[in-house]
Amino acid sequence: MPKDSSKNSIKEIIKDSKTKIKAIKKDSKEQIKAVKKKTLEILSSKDTIYAKNLELLNQREKEALIPKRYSIGEEIFNSVSHGIGAGLSIAALVLLILQSVTHAPQADKVFYVTGFTIFGTTLIVLYLMSTLYHALTPYHVKKVFGVFDHSSIYLLISGTYTPFCLGVLRQNGGWWLFGIIWGLTVIGITCYAVFRSKMRLFSAISYIIMGWLICLFWKTLKANVPIISIQFLLIGGAFYTLGVIFYALKKIKWTHCIWHLFVLAGSIFHFFSVFLSVGGRT
Repeated sequence: MPKDSSKNSIKEIIKDSKTKIKAIKKDSKEQIKAVKKKTLEILSSKDTIYAKNLELLNQREKEALIPKRYSIGEEIFNSVSHGIGAGLSIAALVLLILQSVTHAPQADKVFYVTGFTIFGTTLIVLYLMSTLYHALTPYHVKKVFGVFDHSSIYLLISGTYTPFCLGVLRQNGGWWLFGIIWGLTVIGITCYAVFRSKMRLFSAISYIIMGWLICLFWKTLKANVPIISIQFLLIGGAFYTLGVIFYALKKIKWTHCIWHLFVLAGSIFHFFSVFLSVGGRT
């Protein structure tokens, strides 16, 4: 009996050992699988990072090969000059609202305030978009803000018409002019957003045509708007028109900077034109 008991004990020990060995092997296999899985994840992650870095490097190399339209010095001047314009535009918006609230006829005050506010807002939009476009350097970002920049020119043209259309001309063909100019703005922005660089010449010509469309309403304007306001309006239009010449001369260095100065001058005269269109002397 003792011998049988001893044999059984040995068998149980062997059986137990085999069970433990199987469990250890199973755990080891699971651990090995887990390590392999983790290793693959790390390698995959590294491959992804490497691929992204390679893609970014290739993109930067492509951007470096694209000819720069303006030098660093020009871009600094462009962004700073219109950054100043953005700051002045904020002050202009405040003054325009105060002027319209204070001097507009009581019965038409809502229209005057709305028109003056739209003009001031489009001033801010134009100078802000221009500043960002010239200040930003990544090509794909610059490309997007290029559309915003050119679109804001159309907005400012219509924004400059708006206080006259909703104010002194509202009952004298102002609504017609308002509809025409804003309709052309929508068309101009849409065309530029779709065709972009192919629309540069068309855009320059359309800026001039839209800007001087007011001449069709010259008699009405002269009969209803203070003479000082008309004078400033014409001077501002002249600055914008002459500036377009420099805008078109893209291949000559610093011409775009000169265009920026003409735009600033035109905006200043148009600000005073709108400001004095109400409460001024005829």
